[in-house]
Amino acid sequence: MTDTEQNTTPAASKTADTLSAATKPKPARNKAWSGWLVVLILVLLMGSSGWVGYTYVWPQWQQRDAQLQRQVYELRAQGVDQQHQLNELKDMIKAQSEQLRLQLQGDVAGLARQQYEQHQRQQETLEAYQRGVESVQAELANLDLSQQTHWRLLEARNLTARAGQSLWIDGNVRAAQQLLQLADSHLAALNNPAFSAARQALASDLFALSALPDNQIADAARRIAAVQSQLSVVNWYQRQPGRSVVKSVDSEADWLTQLQQTGGKLMDQLIRVQYRETPVQPLLSDTFVDLLQQRTLLQLQLAQQAALANQQTLYQTSLQQALSLIQQLGSTDVLVIIQAQSELDALAQLQLSPELPGELQAAAQLERLVRQLTQERGL
Repeated sequence: MTDTEQNTTPAASKTADTLSAATKPKPARNKAWSGWLVVLILVLLMGSSGWVGYTYVWPQWQQRDAQLQRQVYELRAQGVDQQHQLNELKDMIKAQSEQLRLQLQGDVAGLARQQYEQHQRQQETLEAYQRGVESVQAELANLDLSQQTHWRLLEARNLTARAGQSLWIDGNVRAAQQLLQLADSHLAALNNPAFSAARQALASDLFALSALPDNQIADAARRIAAVQSQLSVVNWYQRQPGRSVVKSVDSEADWLTQLQQTGGKLMDQLIRVQYRETPVQPLLSDTFVDLLQQRTLLQLQLAQQAALANQQTLYQTSLQQALSLIQQLGSTDVLVIIQAQSELDALAQLQLSPELPGELQAAAQLERLVRQLTQERGL
């Protein structure tokens, strides 16, 4: 063997020893230390978890629990307040119902008292009338036939004169008829053929009054008020045909409809060019239309007042002026205005009160009989 081989052999033997020592199994002591190390790591992990829970989780849980407790307390407080409010409302409703009950009782008692007082007054008036009739009957019993005839003729003449006043001054046809019927009852009680001409005249007057039409004052005033109410709310302003004014956009419509309405509203504020085969008539200004409407309503109010005052000339004049003001609007397609024109035309032809007779025939007959009887008795 050479020197070089001797030097490399010990190094190779040392390397082989090292490899054999590394491949040998470790003793049991190393296994015990690794088990205690795992236990220590687990204890550290549990301790750190507990510390984290105590430091972060536990305060958050306490804060949340306190918040829940505070919400429960607030809800309980709100429940108590609502219960107090409910009790107050119950007390208020109870007090109002009691007040209404007392008020109704007072009203019922007042109405009963008024009815009793009215019944007492009517009873006293009836008794006074009965006493007056009894006194008149007693006086008639003391009169002789000639005095009774003279008294009844005078009473019939006075009743006929009062019928004329009611007819021409008050315009009360019904009252005039009742007075003439009472005058005829006086002549009928005498049962004298000499008074047949006067009774015939009374019958003619009663027939003429019964043939008169009813008074149209209240009906005319009511119809004018209805027309005035309709014209005060209708739209008088003129618009070009085919142009629709969009006042607002419907928020509940679909997007396409909203877009169309928005565009139409924008275009209504701008100039719109329309091609027409027929010329377009110029429109009246809104100020002029407002003035026409106000003047028309004023004329209708004057016509209503004239109707209530039974002034036929002023009534017809006011209606004619109102019609002329409406006609200044020109041709219109508003149905309410067209109907109002027709109604006003009919009202203008209406006679408020019937044409009364110029005189009562019975008045002259009774005056002649009273004068004749007075001359015979030398009064």
